Amino acid sequence: YKLIMEVLEARANTPDLLRFWSLTRLILPEALKQLDPERLGMLITVVRCMPPTKDGKIHSLREIVGQGTGPWPRNLEEKALLLGAESLAGYVVSSCRLEQVGDLRSNQTFLPAYRVEHEISAVACPIMRACRVAGCLLFSSTQPDYFASELHLELVRAYAYLIALAFDAADFYNPDLIDLHIMPPLEMQQVHFSSFRQRVLKLMQESSN
Repeated sequence: YKLIMEVLEARANTPDLLRFWSLTRLILPEALKQLDPERLGMLITVVRCMPPTKDGKIHSLREIVGQGTGPWPRNLEEKALLLGAESLAGYVVSSCRLEQVGDLRSNQTFLPAYRVEHEISAVACPIMRACRVAGCLLFSSTQPDYFASELHLELVRAYAYLIALAFDAADFYNPDLIDLHIMPPLEMQQVHFSSFRQRVLKLMQESSN
């Protein structure tokens, strides 16, 4: 109840430009405390749809912000990557329903998914409003079958409902616009994203000169 009131108060009193960051910084730490109280190792990532391209379709998603407990870093803002049809997040956004993989080492569910370092089990829940989708909330754990219990799945859904309050109405898209492509391997993306901020700063400095 306390978290819900804090989120509603922040949503009511925070300027539009700051709403997403203010609400995610309230919600994600509480989600970690509740879902990983023993700090066994969990990563929670907010994944959102990239804007439609010239054909009016959405072909990729992007990790925007995340927080974790060891062995993952506390803050994921520096590691935002593109996701597509090859990922669990992509499947969940396309289907608009929660899905989980109990053990990514064998993945007998046949859902599209890849393992990031330290990850054993995962669950993703779409971020919805009025039958439209903005992305998904992605949970990763170092433990097998960590999200198998109905209690954990209900908590995942609840936090996805709360995270939806951080998005603008324009961030939600009709499901028939989702047409995800396969993204390049993470290793290839990391090469480009690792120097992204430096390249942006360089361009800003050049333009100001």
